[in-house]
Amino acid sequence: MRCIPLLALVFLAASATIAAAENSIYSVAGLALGSRVHFDSKAYREYDCNPSDQFEGFTWCIKKKDEREKRGPFKASYSILHSANGTAVYINRFQEPAYWSGDEVTDDIARYSRK
Repeated sequence: MRCIPLLALVFLAASATIAAAENSIYSVAGLALGSRVHFDSKAYREYDCNPSDQFEGFTWCIKKKDEREKRGPFKASYSILHSANGTAVYINRFQEPAYWSGDEVTDDIARYSRK
């Protein structure tokens, strides 16, 4: 069995998405996977960015916010891993706690699966 280093997988994933970034269905807070961050934008300046400890030549950015919805308050964190030219190779949003009621989990899974 052939083993591919994790960094190679990141490059492969980025290469596969760069060509279709405009049509990407994977996006977080308006940033599509494979698109480029705008270093001079207000949105990018909200992130705390540092060189990645795991991936040489990449930058790890994180933003944490206290947010609220009708069900209650929550903490959200947004993460981006991008290359030197700004290409986003990883994007994520995490929320704690998450609120659901009744069959909402099943409905959400079905809705996201259709997308």
